[in-house]
Parts: sequence; structure tokens; C-alpha cells
Amino acid sequence: MTVRIYQIGTTDQPPRSGLEAAAAKVSAVAISVLVLAIGLALLVPLILIGALVFGVALIGLGVRGVLARAKAPNGALDGRRGVRVITPDNQPPVPPSA
Repeated sequence: MTVRIYQIGTTDQPPRSGLEAAAAKVSAVAISVLVLAIGLALLVPLILIGALVFGVALIGLGVRGVLARAKAPNGALDGRRGVRVITPDNQPPVPPSA
């Protein structure tokens, strides 16, 4: 039976000097910062456009609701619970058409 022992993390390259190791670390950090900056440059406009579309959609739904309530027979009081509408002739209000 043979036993094989492997050394993990060793290479055939000679060890780096302190200056080479520092340069490798600086370049790794520079590349990481560059990738992060490019990612943010792409992501931030997408987030802003998404927020703008969401805001416009909410405003559109709000305007649509206001217009729907204004067109209803009892005006702004339609859709409220516990509100009684008294007409001038004491007639029951006309139910909204479906």
C-alpha cells in the first residue's frame, strides 16, 4: 500500500519578493474597485428607472381612482362604509351601475 501526501497551495514558481507581492495586492484591489464601479454604473440607472416607473404607476392608479370616484353617482362618498347620502327629495340614492 502506498501513501501519497499532497501539499496544498504550493506551486513550482519561486516565492515573490515583497515588492511583487505588494504590487499583486494593489492590482487585485484596483481590479476589484473597477469591477465594482462598472457594476454600480450599470445598476444605479436601472434602479432609478425602476423607481420612476413605479412612481408613475402609483400616481396613475391614484388619478384613476379619483376620477372613478368623481364619476360615481354619489361623488367622492362612493365606496365609503358607514356614510349615508341624503338626497334633496329624501329619495334613496341611485345605485352605481356595474
